[in-house]
Amino acid sequence: MLNNSFDSFLYYFSHFEYIDYLAFIWIIALGILFLTLGLMLIKSNFTLGLTILLCTIIILGLSPFAIKWYLNTNLRHTYIKIDKNIKTNNELIIKGRLRNLSKRDFSTCKLFLGIYKTAYFMQPFKTMVQDINKTLPRAKVTNFKFTVSDTNITKETDFKIKADCYK
Repeated sequence: MLNNSFDSFLYYFSHFEYIDYLAFIWIIALGILFLTLGLMLIKSNFTLGLTILLCTIIILGLSPFAIKWYLNTNLRHTYIKIDKNIKTNNELIIKGRLRNLSKRDFSTCKLFLGIYKTAYFMQPFKTMVQDINKTLPRAKVTNFKFTVSDTNITKETDFKIKADCYK
């Protein structure tokens, strides 16, 4: 899933909009402000200054993930409905629909599929990416289909699909 998440972030960074830039500039400005405050306080109150510095570094490290999650939840919201999930010997066929629930049209979407063993749901043993390069208007639906042939696919195989859509 790490490779899948990395691809998702690269795709996200390549489709920045003004609100993304504003969010990152705001976090960087606050980070500089709190780092300066922590460095100034470390001379008079070491514990408080060090606490502020450590919290600022942690927040700066986690903020790109939080910004992406918040903007995707509120501005670029989608819904994935799985219509058919057919598991046969060494093959998995997934058919579904992607619905645009945001208030804006999408010009490009990327679907990320991770296939897992149910006992080991943290790391997928196979990942796939599907591009949808057509306009997806507000409240409209587009269909997708994944066909995976692998010798590791059994009845205990599960999957997770995630969509990243941008204007």
